[in-house]
Amino acid sequence: MLELVLSALLSLAPGWTVREAPARAPLPCPASSTRAGWPSRVLALGDGTFVKLWASRPHRVTVDARGHILQREDLGADGPADERALACGRDGRTLAVWTEDHDDDYRVRVEGQTVDTVRQAYAGPGLAVAFAPDGSALVAYSVPKAVMAVRVSRSGTLGTPFRLGPASEVTELAADSSSGGRFVIAWTTIDAGEERNERRRIYAVSGRGARFSKARLVDRAKHLNIAESTPSEIRLAVAPNGRAVLMWATTASGDLDDRTTVRLAEAGRDGRFGRPRQLTRDGTPGDVAIRSDGRTLAVWTQSDGLYAAPGERITDRPTEPRASFRDGKPHVEWRGESATRG
Repeated sequence: MLELVLSALLSLAPGWTVREAPARAPLPCPASSTRAGWPSRVLALGDGTFVKLWASRPHRVTVDARGHILQREDLGADGPADERALACGRDGRTLAVWTEDHDDDYRVRVEGQTVDTVRQAYAGPGLAVAFAPDGSALVAYSVPKAVMAVRVSRSGTLGTPFRLGPASEVTELAADSSSGGRFVIAWTTIDAGEERNERRRIYAVSGRGARFSKARLVDRAKHLNIAESTPSEIRLAVAPNGRAVLMWATTASGDLDDRTTVRLAEAGRDGRFGRPRQLTRDGTPGDVAIRSDGRTLAVWTQSDGLYAAPGERITDRPTEPRASFRDGKPHVEWRGESATRG
């Protein structure tokens, strides 16, 4: 047994220091819903206050640093949420977004207000929300054959929804913003039904306010797999100066299996993503982070553990990681532990 443990430890990449982490540290604002990772992630508003989105019928709750509920705020949901997202701005303002299924029509709700009703959708809309430095926010959501967005003013006034770009029938979204107010929105999309008839596509747009570039095709899956799962992971991070890094998965082959390749692309300050590269032939996206100097951190999981680009194994246990830079050093945290390189 001891020999097996020693063998596993020796096979892990040098340079990474793994430590116990009894609880996930609250994520400091500003933070997009994509960077938060899940709506129940505790956000630190900067004044000693911590919040998260709670319950299937969404409430915004004030919590302590460990996530224990102190106070609840009813957001006016009419029923259980199909999808939920929470983001916070530089000044500690938060924005809660969710969708509700009403007889197969999905209402997109922002702080209790209905932005849009999505009809004849095969699946619930994807959601993502991010703040600009001036306190306004952008909410992106999917409808059949398109991705839409709506601006939310600092005072909470909703703008008119506008189209960001094309999509298929099942779409997952990611959104983030720079310190200068540039938004980047990316999505992975594929057709629905009993079997796939299209290859998965990855799109991205960038812009400020309501002025966005034309949606660009970042990648198209090499293979058509009729048994490919429709939901798929996508990860995005935007540096303070607008550089961005994007990670996603596509089917690994045309065979009837569920293996996926993990791919990555980077964008300069203009928001245009370059040529994608493959990180692994069989894995699941974990998370990404990027600095203004272009340095990136990309992590993913395989059956034998958690990896960081270009192929360093951090731990021998698959996890749900969150990536960042702490004091300039690559940092990854997951339930119960964290790791820092250098």
